[in-house]
Amino acid sequence: MEAFDFPILLLDNVTAPAAAHRAAHNAQQGYSGVLHYAHVEAEMSARGNSSSCINQDTCQPLGGHTIWGAAPPLAPTAASTASQLPIIMLLAPVDSTAFFKSDTVGAESAMGSLIALLAVADILGNNSAAVATYSKRLVLTALMGEPWGFMGSKRLLWEMYNQADTTRGLDVENIQQASLSNSLMRCSSS
Repeated sequence: MEAFDFPILLLDNVTAPAAAHRAAHNAQQGYSGVLHYAHVEAEMSARGNSSSCINQDTCQPLGGHTIWGAAPPLAPTAASTASQLPIIMLLAPVDSTAFFKSDTVGAESAMGSLIALLAVADILGNNSAAVATYSKRLVLTALMGEPWGFMGSKRLLWEMYNQADTTRGLDVENIQQASLSNSLMRCSSS
């Protein structure tokens, strides 16, 4: 993310032309006499670096909220044969970003991906008898921090490689296909 030495604000379709008209008036006056001015009341809470921002309690850390579930469910012990099923991962980002949060292109697209993922989970949940017969395991995953260097997916893979308790039973070697919605990533193994 770039840093600027001056405030930058996003004006709506009504305010922007009015501000341009007033700026033109100021220019016609030679920037002297009675001038129009703007009084900015925007909170710039992310001062300094992320550590100081978190210490000041003006922002929250990103990450740590990746959620996943498997169908059929993982067996209580990773050593069972059922835990060794080939894995197809369906992943959805939960967040998006832009310079101006209120004007994020596709701001709702991340939520749309999550809704589609939840619809799949609902269908699978209502067909548990059929799910038990699957020859492959579907892992549904909601990832935080994807717009910031794929933080969520990198952390998930790190936990899987290091056999963390949070990913017990998910073996990276069993991943046959992974698909992240919004066409951010598509990969599969042969």
